[in-house]
Amino acid sequence: MEMQSGFHVGEQQYCERAVKGRPTNSQYFVLAIAMMITLVGVYLTLFLYPLLFPIVIAGGVVIFYLAKRLKVEFEYIYISGDIEVAKIFAKEKRKVLSTIKAEEIQSIRKANDPVVANDLKIKADLNKVDCTEGDPEVEYYAVYADHGKKKCVYILDLDEKFLSFLKSRFKNKMSI
Repeated sequence: MEMQSGFHVGEQQYCERAVKGRPTNSQYFVLAIAMMITLVGVYLTLFLYPLLFPIVIAGGVVIFYLAKRLKVEFEYIYISGDIEVAKIFAKEKRKVLSTIKAEEIQSIRKANDPVVANDLKIKADLNKVDCTEGDPEVEYYAVYADHGKKKCVYILDLDEKFLSFLKSRFKNKMSI
């Protein structure tokens, strides 16, 4: 699912984009553990000790909750040079991952650029924040940001409209 909108009002610029995300491996792992515990609870309830039934019910609730959390989207909002990156779970809960201020943006490159791969490999203080679906067919972009002591590279799925807003503000910082 992709959603986008954008407008210019004087110096104020606004653009937003929503893209499908990918759950982390740890989320799948926790779901698998919850399912195994629930299955063991069902077995124990049916064959050994029926009073364990509340554990089965609790396991079902946990599985339902975790399965909903696997439906992930990312939302990028550009407002006059600042980029807010948020994660949306099951179209119900929105969590802001980061707000990248315009003055914190160091450079913007294509994510498949060898420079990006090299930076992620050799720079121990550089945190990678992947906010994409991870589709190898899609071209992603790396936004380098310096948040003081914390240096990050955000991997984003940007379309032409969003890129045009970035180019209008960060032309000298873009290597695209």
